[in-house]
Amino acid sequence: MTSALESLLKHQPPLTDGGIPWDEAIMAAAMMDRVRGVRESPEERMRRLRDELAGELVAFHHELHVVPYDKGSYEPAKGAGLWKVSIPVTLFPRRNQGFTRIECVVELATQTGRGLRVIEIQPPPRSRVLARAELGGRLEFKTNGKLAIPVPLYPGISVIEAAGKIYGEADAGPFTYQAVRMCSESEILRGIGARWRLEDPQEPQRVGIESHKFGVVLEVEIGAGKVSGAGYLQAFSSTEWLTMNVGSVWRELRGKLHNFFQRGAPVEAYAEWEHII
Repeated sequence: MTSALESLLKHQPPLTDGGIPWDEAIMAAAMMDRVRGVRESPEERMRRLRDELAGELVAFHHELHVVPYDKGSYEPAKGAGLWKVSIPVTLFPRRNQGFTRIECVVELATQTGRGLRVIEIQPPPRSRVLARAELGGRLEFKTNGKLAIPVPLYPGISVIEAAGKIYGEADAGPFTYQAVRMCSESEILRGIGARWRLEDPQEPQRVGIESHKFGVVLEVEIGAGKVSGAGYLQAFSSTEWLTMNVGSVWRELRGKLHNFFQRGAPVEAYAEWEHII
């Protein structure tokens, strides 16, 4: 585990904890009485909803795109160089509706623990972001295994291979629709990382597989050592859609369980990249 991932986990620990909130919600539903005239029990409803969402995945790509950066008016410190790092992600919503919200956090670190600074991030806040279908990338799942999160796909699987496994070989989902989201928040974190939030697509019911590319510009001092990175990605379902399906079970949930589903029962993923610079 790289120092970048260790640092990231301190600030962004896993939310789902291996599906425990779902297990607890199903147990809570099993204690409820069956509604007269309704064929499906609360427990059966929660199991069906969990199974419907089980195939939803989000992932970083296996490799980052790193190039020297010489644009803009910023002058690096003496003995330092500028690099642009592009971080692509791909999302696989299993429902007939795209994810409501996407949040991404990235942290970078050097071998020496110094000599690195994030000076710019892309996209900037309040900008429109055009998603695209990504067919050529390879996805990063390996970190999930280290965090005791179920890994349904092998490390480095291609986007199109993953689509076939998630949606079924005969129906790999739409690839061509270009969704537009708003980047409502983006900020530099502690000088060594960045965070972004992308809001609802304009037409969520038409969104299939979509990819986005986040970017950071780094100032790295000579002698700082190899640069590694780590990423954390979350995608949230529509709260309205979720609570409508949960129905009466929703009103019986309390505390952390209620908050978990109120946020949209997020799907999450981690990744780490070694020696990117």
